[in-house]
Amino acid sequence: MAIVDHVKAARKTQQPKGFGPAAVFTGAVFAALIGLLAASTAMPRDFALAAASTVFFAFAVLAALIAWTTKPKAESALNYWDVAGALTLIGICAATFLDSDAIIKFIEGRPVAG
Repeated sequence: MAIVDHVKAARKTQQPKGFGPAAVFTGAVFAALIGLLAASTAMPRDFALAAASTVFFAFAVLAALIAWTTKPKAESALNYWDVAGALTLIGICAATFLDSDAIIKFIEGRPVAG
């Protein structure tokens, strides 16, 4: 009876690893940072941070939808769920630097400095 190494045979037949999750994360971070830079020149700091936080949350939702629709690779070190979590964490961190009083003044129609 021959001894067959199924793991070695499976490794030979698998496709090479893609850079999907890493590319999505890198693209989302660069797009959000470019948006933050553009928003910071056009509006006050707090509104730019609110916009950046919203963009990070939107990209996290997109990454979660991709993760939900694709089958994860077992040996992959990074998957789309990780990307969605990291983008959510960055969005939360951006939101913590907001001045909520300035946002409330803007919504109420009072003048906002900055």
